[in-house]
Amino acid sequence: MESLANSISSTFMKFADFAFTHFVRAIAETMIMCALFALCVKPAAGQVIDPNSTCNNNSGQTSTNICYDGGNVMAAPTNAYVIYYGNWATSTQTIVNNWLHNVGGTNLFGINAAYHDSAGFAVQNILNFPYNGVAYTNAYQDYQNAGDDYQTLGTQLNGDAAIRQIVSDVISAHHLPADTNGVYFVLTAWNVSQINTGFGSFCSAYIAYHASSTAIISGSTIKYAMVGNPLYSTQCSQYFDGNYLRGDSTTPNGNLAADAVINLIFHELSEAVTDPTLLTWGGTRPHANENGDLCEWNFADTAGFSHLPMAGNGAHYNITIAGINYLIQKLFQVRVTSALAQGSFYPGSCEMGNVSITSSLNPSTVGQAVTLSATVAGLAGRIPTGTVTFYFGYGGQIGNPTTLVNGQGNITYTFNNSKNPAYIYAVYSGDTYYDRSNSPLLYQVINQ
Repeated sequence: MESLANSISSTFMKFADFAFTHFVRAIAETMIMCALFALCVKPAAGQVIDPNSTCNNNSGQTSTNICYDGGNVMAAPTNAYVIYYGNWATSTQTIVNNWLHNVGGTNLFGINAAYHDSAGFAVQNILNFPYNGVAYTNAYQDYQNAGDDYQTLGTQLNGDAAIRQIVSDVISAHHLPADTNGVYFVLTAWNVSQINTGFGSFCSAYIAYHASSTAIISGSTIKYAMVGNPLYSTQCSQYFDGNYLRGDSTTPNGNLAADAVINLIFHELSEAVTDPTLLTWGGTRPHANENGDLCEWNFADTAGFSHLPMAGNGAHYNITIAGINYLIQKLFQVRVTSALAQGSFYPGSCEMGNVSITSSLNPSTVGQAVTLSATVAGLAGRIPTGTVTFYFGYGGQIGNPTTLVNGQGNITYTFNNSKNPAYIYAVYSGDTYYDRSNSPLLYQVINQ
């Protein structure tokens, strides 16, 4: 991960020797995508790379494109469910739950809406969080009379089967509904680890993954994720929290477990909605990465981490949601301007969703002047400066760069043909504090 190595202090230069890659393992009826802290790793013993993936062995993967593998996205509004496995402080749960209540509908989560499938369905910028989490220890009491006990799973979870069991138990006890439009997050407490996954050691090789299974509820594809608590060890917190990784001594909310887990949930949630069964966006082979992987640990790649605003406790942050500050990774925003082709790669870039684009008249007609506007959102009272330039998605610049005024740039353009739709996006130049970034595509309809 060269870009990371170039932007961190010498204290953490050891991370330059690592890169994140991803593997897929077929376990019974389960498909898993997990993060591995390794460089050019071959599949571990027992791992099975999906033989049906058209992205397998494709040398086209780079940091600026993503593969479409032909599957479906989660097109209905997404429901998030959290299962707190083990002892989680109420204060930590409150921070995590509050974020889940508010991240849906934001420009950041809305980056996922750029992803659609060949059936014409797209991810919606809607995330419901209908429950404030379920404590697994409480839910599991329903099974004690049947001879089961919380300690049968204990603090060392045995493979992914244990995660599936936890999800199954909570659904079977009617503490959470069986929901094919949901993503179930099993958050493991600070003293819980996992063994026998087949893809490396917990905390040093990975700390989170997402998966799907038809074995949890027969006949239904249930999406779920395991997210560990970085308080499990000092090594874990240094590897898997953005603030600590970049040299901060605390996190925006002063709660390492909550702030780190929120970033990990966002990563796995975004991948789950765009690649729910590991056959949609990202492929299922080493180095064919999903939209979270391509930008992981990227919080401010150009301007630099030190230029991010700091919370009152000295922790850097890069986004404010519902009045609360967070440090959350960027997400890969794809640009698709043609029909999807299975096994093909599509361009994009790592974004925070801070650039939006609108049209004064959509649809318009040939020969009619339309004003295109790009707005760049800022943080902590720092109004973005610089320029925005508008482009056709299929190539070609629209007019000249325009200077931002109070974070907005406008250009008036007359469309002289009825090419439909006209894919348009805006590129922000960046400045001392903010990265160069791109807007999502605008679909401008032009009638005769």
